[in-house]
Amino acid sequence: MGFYISDYETELRQHINLSESAWLVIDEDVKSFGNGGKYNLAGFLNRVFTNFYQDAEATVSQRRMSKEEELVKLFSSDEFKAMDNSVTKTYITKIVDVYTQELLEKIGKYEKGRGQKVRINKENVEILRESSEAEFYNNSIGAYVKAVFEEYASKPMFEREQIYFKETVDGILSAIALKKKVKISILKKIDSESRESYTRKFYLTPYKIMQDKTRMYNYAVGYSEEIKEDGALLPRTVVCYRISRIDHLLVLSSKGGYLSKADRDEIDEKIERKELQFLAGDVIELKVRFTDKGLENFNRQLYLRPHEYQVVEGEDNVYVFNCTEMQAINYFFKFGRDVEILSPEETRERFAKRYRDAYDRYAK
Repeated sequence: MGFYISDYETELRQHINLSESAWLVIDEDVKSFGNGGKYNLAGFLNRVFTNFYQDAEATVSQRRMSKEEELVKLFSSDEFKAMDNSVTKTYITKIVDVYTQELLEKIGKYEKGRGQKVRINKENVEILRESSEAEFYNNSIGAYVKAVFEEYASKPMFEREQIYFKETVDGILSAIALKKKVKISILKKIDSESRESYTRKFYLTPYKIMQDKTRMYNYAVGYSEEIKEDGALLPRTVVCYRISRIDHLLVLSSKGGYLSKADRDEIDEKIERKELQFLAGDVIELKVRFTDKGLENFNRQLYLRPHEYQVVEGEDNVYVFNCTEMQAINYFFKFGRDVEILSPEETRERFAKRYRDAYDRYAK
């Protein structure tokens, strides 16, 4: 029996009370996953609930069913065949009951915090009507959705990203399993100061979904061919796309996506040589001079740091890195006056221009 919701209600205004830590995570995710769009808390929470409720520990009836199926399979194996069926059923029932109690105790420990009214959309109203969770939550919709969102907020960043972009993740994994290409659209900003964006389209032969070294973000890795406006294709290259940047995805039943061992080896080799986020760029030899403070920061700040480098003998605090230019910009630009790019000249000038532009803005 589901939660009681009258037949005429197609949407609900539900009071949701979450801990401050959960609200903080959700607020950041709304901004991060929205790609600069309008802040929409209700839309975000509805999408998370739809994508996550079936897999959440908070959905106790589903977890009980899965545990029971797991135990039935276990007790059907050869080593338990001699046991009486009634004894087996008793064991299964007791184990499932203990497991259920552990789930309910975990749910009961979520802190009270701040409440907010949120509109629950038609799709999730129907899910709640059909849900079997009412008996575990004293028929309180608020208690159930709180448990789902608290559990979501407790997960690491890359898992939350997978939940929110479940449709994209499932599409890519399906294409990998079926050895098919996907057609994707990526939204790109016109420039760093503009709110306007344009769409680039690609055929992607997906290889894997991977996380960066910090396990924060998810990337679709494979061979990509950009589709120009006239339909022409640019040569294929090994790339990765953060799944949150994929605006639209279509699995193409008519286009094969087979990757040979040589293809997979090439992708693996490029991942080994470069940071995952910078697969598309060419590797350059970057010569850098640090101040003492800059070197201290370099030894402390590991995120996006190029992993191939050597110290230049006879020169104070000078290192040579093998990395892409984009990685150099993303990692070293924040060092400001504590780092100087010595070569290549083109990269040095790009850093200088960015610093000049920043100075001009402050000088105004």
